[in-house]
Amino acid sequence: MNCAAISEMTGYECYPLSEDETVAEIATPFKYEDGDDIFAYVEFGQDFVRFFDDGEVYDHFDGRGVFYGKHHDLGFLSEIATANGLRFTDECIIEIAATPQDAAAAFAKFMAAMLAFVTWEKAWVARVVELRLVTAGK
Repeated sequence: MNCAAISEMTGYECYPLSEDETVAEIATPFKYEDGDDIFAYVEFGQDFVRFFDDGEVYDHFDGRGVFYGKHHDLGFLSEIATANGLRFTDECIIEIAATPQDAAAAFAKFMAAMLAFVTWEKAWVARVVELRLVTAGK
């Protein structure tokens, strides 16, 4: 499997990131609630393909202040990843590995998780706005 196969499978552009083309970035049309792009990364192995976020989901939420004052409560990241058949690693990477034959299903699960994070983020923003309105009204 390679970038050309990923592009054909997903319909999205795939850009090699390593000289040996074993790691690549997939440019998806999806965005977080604040408009930041959602990227997917892929690693090609002899008999596996791994889709991962390279820690970008964690970094995105950290940058938005989600973890502020929560002592890095990462539970929701793990819950959403697990609910979609993915792993959340100790390095804060969200990933799923599959055989090349199961790559399409694995990519679908990966993107479903990314969109679930967006749904979570929208609810979080709504809670923050509501809290600010309640606090401002006091």
